[in-house]
Amino acid sequence: MIQAYMQVDLNNPLAVKYHQLSLKSFECVKDIFNINVLQCITPDTLLDISFSDKKKRSPQEEATICSQYRLIERISQGEKLFVMEHDAYLIPEREAIFRTIMSDYEKMLTCNVGIAMECYTTHPSVAELFCELVRNDSTTRQKGPMGILHYATDVIARGNNSDRNCVYWPKKGNRNETGIDVNVTESHSRPKIVIDASVTQLVDIRQGTTIIDRPHIQNIYTSELHPNFHFVDIDNLEEK
Repeated sequence: MIQAYMQVDLNNPLAVKYHQLSLKSFECVKDIFNINVLQCITPDTLLDISFSDKKKRSPQEEATICSQYRLIERISQGEKLFVMEHDAYLIPEREAIFRTIMSDYEKMLTCNVGIAMECYTTHPSVAELFCELVRNDSTTRQKGPMGILHYATDVIARGNNSDRNCVYWPKKGNRNETGIDVNVTESHSRPKIVIDASVTQLVDIRQGTTIIDRPHIQNIYTSELHPNFHFVDIDNLEEK
């Protein structure tokens, strides 16, 4: 049984509604994929990490990195697990793709099957470097957790000097696709293999995401601008 850990702010009603819908979407694979729900780290409960002021992160951004770090550190110590966000959504018609990936994920250097970081895992060597980069934040240029994981994966991939297609990563563009190649850069921009992404992100048609402290990011998304998300009317439980 694959163990996954979904991080949710259980004190945020919108986040809770998202995670309830998320869990429902993954019920079809509960025979192979067990989701454990954790209270995420919030701006009030940050880990003892010295973040660089020069990167000008919002409190929620710092909390997100701490949440990712907490689980990735466990991977670095040899634990096998998937990291999940509260709004991950398993696309019903792509259940078979998800099952195929899960049957082979342990051979992958990094396995990121959503459109961002909704559902992913990585090799202990990548996880160890990720944690090192976070702890030495002032000496690096990567800002968000996805950028940090991107960089860490590519560094380890270069060190392995392998031509094996062992990285699954969201392909560039606005379609739900996963690129497969030797590192993140290739998988994202010009992958040798492209498959349909099995996981996407839930977005409510009126309330948007749970991010509220980054005014430069549009909080209300539309299906026209963001066709790779899964839109719902969360209060009426009607999919749009």
